[in-house]
Parts: sequence; structure tokens; C-alpha cells
Amino acid sequence: LPDPSGLTRSAAEATAAQLAMTVGNAAVATALLLSEYYDADVTPDELASSMGAMNLAAVPFGALPMCHGSGGVAGKYTFGARTAGSNVLLGGLYGVAALGTAVVTAFPMAVLGVVLALVAVELGRSAFDTDHLPTTLAVGALGLLANVGVAFLAGVAWWIARERVL
Repeated sequence: LPDPSGLTRSAAEATAAQLAMTVGNAAVATALLLSEYYDADVTPDELASSMGAMNLAAVPFGALPMCHGSGGVAGKYTFGARTAGSNVLLGGLYGVAALGTAVVTAFPMAVLGVVLALVAVELGRSAFDTDHLPTTLAVGALGLLANVGVAFLAGVAWWIARERVL
């Protein structure tokens, strides 16, 4: 069995990283992309509320915790989704795929890699559409060198300092 003190520290570190990921990716970045791509007036608070409600309702029935994500928005946009009908179509395709799991297991991973690379390019392109490019690059580099939680906290601290002091 793991040492309880080590487990507590690991849980705290994982929580900090996940909190940064959820706030940054699932709320803030998703709201920004929805505004940019679809002129949707959705706030990070609204996204956080819908994620909370979704998880409170679904997890007791055995679902894994879920969140929105800027990667999904960018992926759908990259491959042509421009209306809510694309969600209905994609949901139907997921239903068909669930019935034919042999088709899913036969899906070539190389194709998935190309799809993910295209989505990454789309997300990367939107990262450069900022009024504070040096800050964006510094926080991204810190995320790569340290971890996402540290980068998130440093970015928030810098933003607060810049707004209040500079």
C-alpha cells in the first residue's frame, strides 16, 4: 500500500494540475473559441456551471467525470462543423460506432494522429491571436518545463499584477 503522506501530496498535485486544465481548457479557452468561431456569447462561468451539473447528474450513474474542451471545438470547426446539427450528426455516428466495435478497433491509429495534429495546428493558430504574445509564450514554455498547474498559477499571478500595478 502507498504511504498515506505520499498519497496526500500526489492528490494535491494532481488536483492543482487538473484544476488548471479544467479552468483553462474547458472553461476559458472553450468560451474564447466559441466566441471566435461561432460568435457564441458563452461565458466561462456558464461552461463551468454546465460541467458541474452534467457531472453531478451523470457520475452517480457510473459515468466518468466529463468536461467541455477547446480541442473538441477546434476539431469540429477544423473539419467543417458550423451549426449545432453537426453535434447531432456526430452523436449519431458515435451511436453507430458503439454498435460496431469491430469497426472502431480497426480504425488506423495513424489517421487519428493526423486528425489530432490538424486540431493542434488549429489550436496553436488561435494561441497567437492575442494582445499579450510574450505572456502567452512564457506561460506555455513554463507549462512545458514545469507543469500546467505551475504555469496556470504564474499566468494568473502575472495577469493580476499587470492589471493592478502596471
